[in-house]
Amino acid sequence: MEEQIIAVLREHEAGAKTADLARKHGISEATFSGADSAIGGCSFCCGSKPSGINRIYRLYREEGLAVRNRRARRKAVGTRTPILVEAKVNARWSLDFIHDQLACGRRFRIFNVVDDIMRECLMAMADTSISGFRIARELTALISKRIYKLRWRIESAFNRLKDFRRIATRYDRLARNYLASVCLAAALV
Repeated sequence: MEEQIIAVLREHEAGAKTADLARKHGISEATFSGADSAIGGCSFCCGSKPSGINRIYRLYREEGLAVRNRRARRKAVGTRTPILVEAKVNARWSLDFIHDQLACGRRFRIFNVVDDIMRECLMAMADTSISGFRIARELTALISKRIYKLRWRIESAFNRLKDFRRIATRYDRLARNYLASVCLAAALV
């Protein structure tokens, strides 16, 4: 088996194209590329047993073939700085999908939204199929419920002030009476 591998590799080094060699020897181009680039796991060199990088490296060296070096992993340039976030509720949320399968084999997904500061699950939406449109709709509803809660409180306070002003007669519209009604409305809010 090793002789066949070496013969194929020699043909390749002699200038034969990968596609032609794969067709000639009855293997796929991906399998040949796996053996040629020495990333291991080629299926044609050992039958069904997986082979490692060391075996391919040894074969190349024994036959005097040039061994390709693997590329080094790219490293990030510069230093990493943490994301600065205010330490208050609703400053930053994390979104995530969870996949699982029922006992009957049916798959489902859960879309989670978690507040990073409070570590509170704001929303968990489970379904067999979750579209991007539905996620956008649910997030918009969540934002309007959570982020604008303070704004709603302020608007309702002003609406209550308007109601108190309507109750007051034109004789009671003095500055001190109005201020007293504002304090009363603020206490009720």
